[in-house]
Amino acid sequence: MTAAQSLRTLPEPYLEYARLRREMPVFHDAEADAWIVSRFDDVRTVLRDHQHFSSRILAQDSFEIRSPVDGSVLPNEETLLASDPPRHDALRMHVGRLFAPERLAACEAAAHRELDRIVVRLVQGNRFEIVQDVCEPVVAAVLASVFGLDSGWHACVAQWLQVSGHCNARSRPASLKADFDAMLDEIWRAAAHCPDAGLGIFMAACRRGEVDARHVLDLTVTLLKGGADTTTYLVGNVLALLAEQPCLVSDIRRDPALIPALIEASLRRDSPVQLTIRVTTADVELDGHRIPANSRVLLLLGSANRDEAVFGSEDDIHLGRREKSHLAFGAGPHRCPGVALARMQGRVIVQALTIRLPDFRLVPGNAREVDLRALRGFERMEAEFMALAR
Repeated sequence: MTAAQSLRTLPEPYLEYARLRREMPVFHDAEADAWIVSRFDDVRTVLRDHQHFSSRILAQDSFEIRSPVDGSVLPNEETLLASDPPRHDALRMHVGRLFAPERLAACEAAAHRELDRIVVRLVQGNRFEIVQDVCEPVVAAVLASVFGLDSGWHACVAQWLQVSGHCNARSRPASLKADFDAMLDEIWRAAAHCPDAGLGIFMAACRRGEVDARHVLDLTVTLLKGGADTTTYLVGNVLALLAEQPCLVSDIRRDPALIPALIEASLRRDSPVQLTIRVTTADVELDGHRIPANSRVLLLLGSANRDEAVFGSEDDIHLGRREKSHLAFGAGPHRCPGVALARMQGRVIVQALTIRLPDFRLVPGNAREVDLRALRGFERMEAEFMALAR
């Protein structure tokens, strides 16, 4: 990575975001039948105010979660993503047990072990694909650790990631629905073999009547779908940023302790999740606009994180400067519970690629972005290197 280059081929949303912040920061889009919110302070206000802006609208995109015990279906509004406090708080309390410091340490160790194996494989050639060859196996290893499964389950977790990644709630073939249900059954059986870690702890709580089995599977699906995509897109966006600003490569090679700052700069500048949605529970006023009850409110996270009033207008990144808090992981009750896990995976992958492969560079013209307005990242990104650091 020496000469500056851009891997982006899709139209950039940021000029339009800037126009919205400047001219119409809160407005009703008749075509989308939604209120659009683009400034940082307004977006953060909505995210924090669950009483007036509910997440229940996210239930429309929820999967059918069926109990492996009695076959009953979990109501969509009771899923982790679509529930509101106080119900959401109760569910989130259980989630926190998966991300305790000792669990995160075990996950990081699993990530390093997998990266050691990956680097050994990479030196057999000089070109590789970052998403498939690096991100996916690391994410599978980390999620296996989160679930409390040993390394023998990595291949299965990788398959589960593929199944969940190809399914969506609105339209999926019957064959994928069958694969999805089979995946959940397999996860349930796997967790039964690990009663003292990860999902096994929740299964023990299920047997004691403390947790609904459907909530355990809902958490599993949330981790498989959200955690994998966020990490993959985060890594791709960081590498694209390094390609655009090669001086940053020199900075982190000189001082790898700057990599967390690089991760935060990329998260703010190119948030993997560009938008989210809420629905109003009553008539409410936002930035001088009266929004009626039961209105959809679209929050442009990617715009909020580039708000000049908060972050300034300078495009160049200086890693020695402290980044202000951003909204890449949301805010309020629904702030992503796996923040520390995503940051850790991004850090160890970027460090392995840029420090252990000193001649590593991205191959121009061979990257493919995610073609969805709600997401920003890469589905494919080829790289090559000449020699491995000894």
